[in-house]
Amino acid sequence: MSPHLTAQDVAALRCQLWDAGFRPVALKTGDKMPLIREWPDRARRDPPADADSPARPDMLNTGILCDGLRVVDIDVDDKQRAGAIEALALEKLGSDAPIRWRNNSPRVALLYRAAHGEPRKLSRNGEFGKVEILGHGNQVFAFGTHPSGAALQWHPEPPGIITRSALPAVSEEQISTFLDAAGALIGAQPATPPPGADDGHASSRHGPSADIGDVVAALHAIPNNGPPDWEHWNKIGLAVFAATGGSLPGKAAWLAWSEKHPNHNPAACEERWAHYDRHADREPKIGAGTLFHLAAQAQPGWRRPSEQNPDAGPLEWGIPDMTVLRLGRRAPPALPQDVFGPEWAGWIVSAAEAAAAPPDYVGLPLLAGASALIGHARWPQATPGWIEPPHIWAASVGDSGSAKSPGADSLLRDVLPIIEQRMLGDFPEKLREWKVTAEIHGAAQEQWKADVRTAQNKKLAPPLPPAENLSPEPQAPRLRQSDVTVEKVATLLATAAPKGLLIVRDELAGWLLGLSAYNDAGRAFWIEAYGGRPYRVERQKTPEPIIVPRLAVAVTGTTQPERLAQMFRDSDDGLLGRFVWGWPDPLPVFRLSQTSPASEWAIEALDRLRLLDLGPGSEPNDPPRPIMVPLSPTAVAMMEEFGQDMQRRQQEAGGLLRSAFGKARGLALRLSLVLEMLLWCGRNGMEPPPAQIGDRAFGNACDLVADYFMPMAERVFGDAAATQAERNAATLARWIIRERAKEVHVRTLQRNVRLPGLNTAGLIHAAAEVLTEADWLAAAGRGKEAGRPRAAYTVNPAVLEPAA
Repeated sequence: MSPHLTAQDVAALRCQLWDAGFRPVALKTGDKMPLIREWPDRARRDPPADADSPARPDMLNTGILCDGLRVVDIDVDDKQRAGAIEALALEKLGSDAPIRWRNNSPRVALLYRAAHGEPRKLSRNGEFGKVEILGHGNQVFAFGTHPSGAALQWHPEPPGIITRSALPAVSEEQISTFLDAAGALIGAQPATPPPGADDGHASSRHGPSADIGDVVAALHAIPNNGPPDWEHWNKIGLAVFAATGGSLPGKAAWLAWSEKHPNHNPAACEERWAHYDRHADREPKIGAGTLFHLAAQAQPGWRRPSEQNPDAGPLEWGIPDMTVLRLGRRAPPALPQDVFGPEWAGWIVSAAEAAAAPPDYVGLPLLAGASALIGHARWPQATPGWIEPPHIWAASVGDSGSAKSPGADSLLRDVLPIIEQRMLGDFPEKLREWKVTAEIHGAAQEQWKADVRTAQNKKLAPPLPPAENLSPEPQAPRLRQSDVTVEKVATLLATAAPKGLLIVRDELAGWLLGLSAYNDAGRAFWIEAYGGRPYRVERQKTPEPIIVPRLAVAVTGTTQPERLAQMFRDSDDGLLGRFVWGWPDPLPVFRLSQTSPASEWAIEALDRLRLLDLGPGSEPNDPPRPIMVPLSPTAVAMMEEFGQDMQRRQQEAGGLLRSAFGKARGLALRLSLVLEMLLWCGRNGMEPPPAQIGDRAFGNACDLVADYFMPMAERVFGDAAATQAERNAATLARWIIRERAKEVHVRTLQRNVRLPGLNTAGLIHAAAEVLTEADWLAAAGRGKEAGRPRAAYTVNPAVLEPAA
């Protein structure tokens, strides 16, 4: 979105902001102040003028009302401190916040959403500037030209493109923790805890992480006789506390180092150490590694005494932890192709080879597509009181270029469109008949209106209107759907897709993050769209509601690992636990196959599922209903054993994984029917559809859930929980491997390389800290670059020549 907007553009922008859930505020042109005194009430109450009406020429700048938002406004002119505070906000409050900036200024603002209520403004002032948390009744300058003449810009996307509901939500506890840490960085007066206060973080509960001799040696190497630097002093204190577990020897070593400074204040040192003891878990995560890095930077070649060996010569490296490249995430399980049966297993292999894709990217869409074709024609039944629709929600995860879409195309492009074409049947003829009836009905209405006018002229009683017997326009039968607005999906389920739909989304994150953007009930609708229960959608433009007899859809889509944290940041409401996840490693070698997958065979096989129909109602005039397919007696016993195992594993899990284990029993029941029907439709012959879910299909479903989908959920949910520093470390590690870099220069990375997410020195140092702990890097001291100190790290040679 261009920062230089015409009056027409500004009007359209404000409409876009309103539609995205924000409340735009008109500001003076070239300024950041509203012209209208009652601007807060007007922003809350009045939508912006129509997009076709240009904005006033004296009000071309645009702000956003901060009601319900938490906007971190960093008014600090020191680049290093501003960058450190920005990095701190991204770590403490969420790394996905939109960031507003302007050229030639380190001042930035980050947009977050208040998790609860309408909190008001908070601020922290210090020697080097101030940090404000804007809230209820404030506005933040968002678009236009700053009084300095610089245009405002946003990264990665501006509000309006990012909806209000997609902003990271932050609690007031998070805000308080961030402000305390940010205050330290700008030289704010630290808050003094009440005498005797103890929040349970006593020093005795913290174990040392480094040898005390190493700590003392590092403090001897770090000078402490320059200008007063509260931030540096506090960082050293935090590092010593972490390295020694808050022990008395650690405290004594830090006090001795602090005494070297001419402005030494014993009382401040005692208070600060007590603060670490009470609030260690709330302080910035500065560990022993920071202390040793600073020592090596102050004295190039410095090494810990515990590692020194006079005969060793150069630094002896440890074995680098290569799992940092993938955030230490769990290795993916292999897709058990045999559970699909020999016919479908062969098709999955050939389709994956043709697409140069892992078989997971073919198998997951197949499960979702088959479940949609079965739809409400057959439901699996575990017991008389436990039934489920068969619909599966499948999500394929992988980096761009990992062949997610080509793998899915073997079904979505080459098979399902032909089946959907066959679903049309005699629909064109029915539509023509309806149009004829509609024309007759319209002519009758016109004739009746003419008769009424004639009767009025002749002073006769007006005739009665013709009967309202015109049915709604028929909708073309369909299987796939990409438009996911609530009213559209509900209309199709009620008319054109009585068996259900297959929702196809090439990027799941955009859909899931915007579920409530235009309809507050959107997320609730999609949670309901898994269970197959009756659902009623009220409409604004017509009094007639949409009645969906059985609300259930299948879903298949893709997303990238970087979007997982965004998708999982909100509290668990059960929506994401309904998905099954597939995240294989990419193929080690790209190879092209000259063999075409058996698309014609797959079309004919899956068409047998399309032809499955619902059963008759209980009474002659009742609507059709699903035919129940029960588990075999042996499978019922297997379900009980499987359910108990999932229950035990659920009690040991936490977060989203706990939710996934809670839905594992129902998932196994759904999958057992889908696998049974795939076995049936994949076999040649004229045998009738299965009337029972056999032991083989149910056992395969249990294996698929326990040995594939639950480990995949651990891989996906665990990756989403990785910190921003760990993600940035993985980015930096991949760059080191790609460029075969022997040294990492912070300034060069920041100015010339510009890796995603590593745009400030603070972020680069935090990533390097992670890689140092993983034996990838070591501080290489400071040289000179353009007259300034140059922070650099040496790369472990074993990283570039890994052991076989």
